[in-house]
Amino acid sequence: MGTTTAAIVDIPQLEKTILQMAQDCLIVAERYRDKRLQGTATDEDAETFVDNSVALETLVKLAYDNNSGMTTETRMLLLGIESQEVQLMLPLREG
Repeated sequence: MGTTTAAIVDIPQLEKTILQMAQDCLIVAERYRDKRLQGTATDEDAETFVDNSVALETLVKLAYDNNSGMTTETRMLLLGIESQEVQLMLPLREG
């Protein structure tokens, strides 16, 4: 799935950490989507998903701020992760 932050060597460590946190949120979203599609998602799964979705949204806000101090590369990668989450959740919205 998507972005491998371990391969990114030319961005500051803080940005790598932010990208890894966003990627971790995306993994939680994927697991939740799979459980929902299988009909095995619990209330706890839903709560975890919402918490992580809010966390991802918070991280992505930095990408929309031109004055965040982030490199363009990191901003684009965060926007890509946001797009991936939207795509992951489409089957739940369509069903």
